[in-house]
Amino acid sequence: MAKQGRYLASQKLSDYQIEKIMRSFAEGMSAKEALEKLSYRGKPSRASGTVYNIYDLIRKRLLEIRFFPDPADYAEWANSSVELRANFPFSKTAQRIGDQSDRLRGASDESVRYHVAEMIFRAENHEMTSDALYHEIRTALRMTGPLNRPPRDADLWHERHYINVCQRQIVKLRAMRHVSRDSHRSLIAGYEVLIVEARKRLRKRLRDRTSSIPPASGGDD
Repeated sequence: MAKQGRYLASQKLSDYQIEKIMRSFAEGMSAKEALEKLSYRGKPSRASGTVYNIYDLIRKRLLEIRFFPDPADYAEWANSSVELRANFPFSKTAQRIGDQSDRLRGASDESVRYHVAEMIFRAENHEMTSDALYHEIRTALRMTGPLNRPPRDADLWHERHYINVCQRQIVKLRAMRHVSRDSHRSLIAGYEVLIVEARKRLRKRLRDRTSSIPPASGGDD
């Protein structure tokens, strides 16, 4: 029986099961592999269509809020997979993208677009751990609402995401040993300023959002 959940407006799976699917997605597993993880004591899960659908919805949402890059920004992909292989900055991943794009023939244009957006993201963020990606995805989905509804509060998520990106850059800089101390401190200070400004914008957006909500009307005593 379908019910209201955190990630879908009407879902057959529990939030915990959907989070397992999200983690499988973050780990780069296929929908088929994610489905196998949902099996109980070797018995196949009945949620096959749901798992494939959730994978597509995750890709769509992450592209909608621009967590995934828009493939339209990559003119090479629009022309041909051969040009993509020649121009994409990570040659091995470019080959994989070209090969997988070829295998997606027959899929809808939108489905291909979502898949390619994911491939480009993974190529550009190959150093990102699956745990970090999972937490980013989970936060994005929790903030922007059910996957099968239009995204909400994407602007708030963008500010939160921007802060997280800056914080990760600071951690990377502090872990570096070959950077001169002066430039090191200057870069870290710059990111800290950006974080402060982003937090101010986020607080303002939250205040504006709260003030726009009309007060509840009380009943007659």
